[in-house]
Amino acid sequence: YSARQDIDGAEYMFKRALAVDPDHALTLASYARLLRDDRLEYDAASRMLRHALEKGGHLPWVREVAADTEWEGKVSVQTGVGVRKGEPTEGVGVRVEGVGVRAAYADSKDTAK
Repeated sequence: YSARQDIDGAEYMFKRALAVDPDHALTLASYARLLRDDRLEYDAASRMLRHALEKGGHLPWVREVAADTEWEGKVSVQTGVGVRKGEPTEGVGVRVEGVGVRAAYADSKDTAK
């Protein structure tokens, strides 16, 4: 959508995709970026990002979006997402906090909570 600048079309497709699977982390993260960058809807973007992290914090794209410095100073979200030992994605944790979202990753089984 960026190359075409078809923000309305992209948002329409994100909404359609989420109507089918409201927990699809990659769609949630991508839609969060659109809301942040193109719609300037920071609260909605932060809620979307939080949901993406809750559902797919172990996915590289979701982690990349969360770590993006463009979040700094634009949202006020405090949430923690972790993976408990024994779960399928053990060893991966993501945390987003503060004004100016800061993302942290724990890729070691010793540091995942």
